[in-house]
Amino acid sequence: MNRRLLSILTTATVLFSGCNEKVITDITVEELQSHTSYMASEELAGRYPGRDGDKAAADYIFKQFNSYGLFTDAPAGKQVFEITTSVSIGDSNNLEWSDREFELMKDFVPLSYSPNAEVRGMVVFAGYGIITNKAGINRNDFSGSNLQGKVVLLLEGGPEKPLEGEDPYEGILSRRSKILRAQDLGAAAVMFVSGPVFDTDDKLEFTNIKESTTGIPAIRISRGVGNILLSSTGYLVSELEAENLKGRQAPFELELEVPLRTHVISEKETTQNIIGMIKAPEGPNSDEYIVVGAHFDHLGMGGQGTGSRVPDTYAVHYGADDNASGTAGVIELAGFFAGKKKELERSMIFVAFAAEEMGLLGSRYFVENPPVEIEKIKLMFNLDMIGRLNEEQKLTIGGTGTAAEFDSLLSSLNPGSLNLALSPEGSGPSDHASFYSHDIPVLYFSTGAHPDYHTPGDSVGNINFEGMNLVTNYLAGLGTLMAGQKTLNFREAGPKRTESTRQNLKVTLGFMPDFTDNSNSGVKVEFPTPGKPA
Repeated sequence: MNRRLLSILTTATVLFSGCNEKVITDITVEELQSHTSYMASEELAGRYPGRDGDKAAADYIFKQFNSYGLFTDAPAGKQVFEITTSVSIGDSNNLEWSDREFELMKDFVPLSYSPNAEVRGMVVFAGYGIITNKAGINRNDFSGSNLQGKVVLLLEGGPEKPLEGEDPYEGILSRRSKILRAQDLGAAAVMFVSGPVFDTDDKLEFTNIKESTTGIPAIRISRGVGNILLSSTGYLVSELEAENLKGRQAPFELELEVPLRTHVISEKETTQNIIGMIKAPEGPNSDEYIVVGAHFDHLGMGGQGTGSRVPDTYAVHYGADDNASGTAGVIELAGFFAGKKKELERSMIFVAFAAEEMGLLGSRYFVENPPVEIEKIKLMFNLDMIGRLNEEQKLTIGGTGTAAEFDSLLSSLNPGSLNLALSPEGSGPSDHASFYSHDIPVLYFSTGAHPDYHTPGDSVGNINFEGMNLVTNYLAGLGTLMAGQKTLNFREAGPKRTESTRQNLKVTLGFMPDFTDNSNSGVKVEFPTPGKPA
């Protein structure tokens, strides 16, 4: 720890040891170990969102925040929201044409976020379902068509982005975005089909994505069924894909009507973000906020669809590093800054996010329903997996390019005991991405991936608590410095990837991405999951 950081922490100890509320004058190994051990205990059974362990973890964090007086300044407390915890295929899915009834899972499959509905409509082919006017590309695949009450047939994927410059297709090629686009234009349902460029094998799978339902039914059909439906047009799916890869093809009606019915069974539960607040004394920046957050959920008992890297193993996935460690850090930082309340120039919000492993759901809910005006949040610290500091003493800090002032501030408080690995990009597979997408500067802290990630091996016995203490004390000093900084000006640092959630990157593809690799040669792949595409 460098002298400046030590001075900041020592001053805090002297000035605030006499406060009435419980405060932390020293962030210690013992306290970090106590919080982490409870969060990653057998009793909490992996803290799966909506389950008893998740609720017990939330109650524990609430109790800790309350002991520091973090609920004195409203609005603060529990931010409850609904999540989908399980999705399965119902028994009433149907697709027909010309007296032929197609077979579920062989010929078609509903999307897991499709509503339960029955529709009948004429079929319109509309390419990739793209609407964009960026980077010199002006394209509207729906232009010239009337989609009102129609079933829209769309290709999976999209054209390749240019090798250099802005990506005109960023954020608009996901199934959900295409469905919402078609829905806005009056479509009654969407059918997706893949060409051989997008998916050579054309394998239909029920993706079990636990997202909120779309407004209209959506299914994926096999290439064979697509060719049957296109038979009167003279096209094959492969030919349509080749044409639309080159450029926009005008939409056309297939002159056939199909009835389809989707039936997806969703189990829903509630979970909660825990939000605590420290208001700074009246001053020029006291109405501005720094958010310090970490997700507290994990994978429960594991199994298929949870994100476990050993999906055939049913056992407690303790999540000691991911992310009991980050949660413990936030709890201790909340107590530390409660003791600095009279000295703060900016107010602070401490958040334990729920349902991050399901796709950043807690942080997304927070930024869409903020306890203060979103424009008043000037910085977000995200602690995700800070418990495995290794012999290299490497601490990754992501998002260093998202504020013009970060470079000088980080270099001014660089402890010689930590090897800081800086990455400018503001996006990534954790909760800071939700804030970056709202033009808020972010800093993401992690000690990195390891072979126990998303397995039962991520247990308390493998945590380096001395290293965790070093990291958390460093963040206490850094937070003190940032809270006193006069200006923090947002700047864009890489694509915002609002649709590339943690689940898309780490579960569907089956690897842990390392966004700190600055070789400019793509995303570094770490710890691929057997049987997944990676």
